[in-house]
Amino acid sequence: MKNIQIIKGSFSGETWRLEKDSMVIGFYKLRQIPISEVIHLKKLEVTKKEHFVEFSLSDGKNFISTMSKKTYEACYASFIKLGNQPKNLTLPVCKKSKSNVVWAGLGILFLIGMLSGGEQDKELVTSEKSQLCKAYIGGLFGKPTSIIDNYKNAEGLVYVRYIRSSDHTAWSYVCDVSGGKMVWAGWLADSQSWGRWRYEDEVKLNYNSTSKKMAFTIVDTGNRIEVQL
Repeated sequence: MKNIQIIKGSFSGETWRLEKDSMVIGFYKLRQIPISEVIHLKKLEVTKKEHFVEFSLSDGKNFISTMSKKTYEACYASFIKLGNQPKNLTLPVCKKSKSNVVWAGLGILFLIGMLSGGEQDKELVTSEKSQLCKAYIGGLFGKPTSIIDNYKNAEGLVYVRYIRSSDHTAWSYVCDVSGGKMVWAGWLADSQSWGRWRYEDEVKLNYNSTSKKMAFTIVDTGNRIEVQL
């Protein structure tokens, strides 16, 4: 799914999705922004994981969003083809979709199935959560676990950090290792606060009681990582 996470401006905090010639949010009661109503699209910044993109709409609304590289490429291609052709619409356009209700129901059933089958076999202690978090962050950012330090544990969460050798800056992360899954968030130096949980990178944990190894697969790369517990 081509998700567009809005972080500032109009619709801040909402996650829209790119579908054909529109940005859409909702299921039965849909809100849509046709790409034709986007009069300006500007890429502000690119990190390893995200593109930061500014949108300006025909009715004066504007916002800054984050998205993956593939989503940005799809947005840009759609904008080049259809954008800046406003029809003086009141944005967002509201409509109803019965078909999405059906898909939502199927999605809930699928989620229930995932949750019921996703519980880990092993009760993890803090030191084991620390090992998993280090391997997870190392796998995500291409860092050896030997340079990653578990500097804090609080309220069931594991905090790790490393010093980047290229500029000697500190990079800090927190992992939630629970319910047979693991997800991360990063420390935002500019705002001096923790960022959102990166559920797009969430991994499922699989424990092998024979080898005593916990395994998970990095979403973006497909790399399988095994941690000896």
